[in-house]
Amino acid sequence: MRIARRNVVLAGALVTLTGLLVFGGREAAPTRAITRLFPTLTTASAARLELAADGRSVRVERVNGEWVLPDLFGYPAEPLLVARVIERLGSLTSLDLLTEDPKRHAEYGLDEGAAQRFTVFDVSDGVLADLLVARAPTGAAYVRLRGQDAVFGAGALPTTSSDLQAWRLGSPLITVDATLATRIELAPADAGAGWPSVTVVRDPDRYDRWFDGEGSEVPRERVERLLNELVKLYPLAILAAGPAPEHGLDPAALTVRVVGAKGEVALARIGAAQGGRDANVAAQGALGPWVVQVRGTAVERLRAVARALTP
Repeated sequence: MRIARRNVVLAGALVTLTGLLVFGGREAAPTRAITRLFPTLTTASAARLELAADGRSVRVERVNGEWVLPDLFGYPAEPLLVARVIERLGSLTSLDLLTEDPKRHAEYGLDEGAAQRFTVFDVSDGVLADLLVARAPTGAAYVRLRGQDAVFGAGALPTTSSDLQAWRLGSPLITVDATLATRIELAPADAGAGWPSVTVVRDPDRYDRWFDGEGSEVPRERVERLLNELVKLYPLAILAAGPAPEHGLDPAALTVRVVGAKGEVALARIGAAQGGRDANVAAQGALGPWVVQVRGTAVERLRAVARALTP
């Protein structure tokens, strides 16, 4: 049977392509290696994290195993936030390469002046990571190693702020679990300041029964309202490492003492309102000597509930 010339040509081309595939593999373009951007960065290796953006900066350091904010009087940092940021930075890889063109940095918000800069150090001040981070309105994040051109997609990164106060530990003034409190004491420095003196004790045999300091039963719902207002006293800001005359804490207008189920004691001191009854108030909480600011309206609600517990 006669084979058409066209088929002969096609067959020859097929043989040639097959040969190239079999014997010409060494000439194929190499596959890009996918690596971790910061292979030595872990929560265990990190000793200090710095964030800079918008002309502001945040510094978080590990001191005696705890994360603190040296520029906020050594106040405790929120450990879960710090751990999430470090873990996510440490898991970044080169998988999602978006561009290597430096002219496109602005497109991704990764110009030096526009992006957040993160730097993480080890205990010897060695740099574990140094990168720029930008976020799109969609929630996606883009990263670029500082001094390099490649831009990588990073999925979702934890929300971070260059506001130092946003990194502090979110702890109330009273750290005892209010649902397990066994004794509450409110001791005013001056009865004329409008704070009543209150002592209530939970019945050791009945969870839902309370007595005052004289042994008379107190309505349970009033005590629960008092506890509810106490746990709402969260710091708005950290003002100082310790009290000064201008804070109105020497003496404090009110001292609060709460005893927990295991005998643990939490103390808080609340200053006098300055600048009106609804003005924010200086206070000290159970975490330590720091002077914090609490919302004046929350203090007034606590005062009203406390008065309802007295004859």
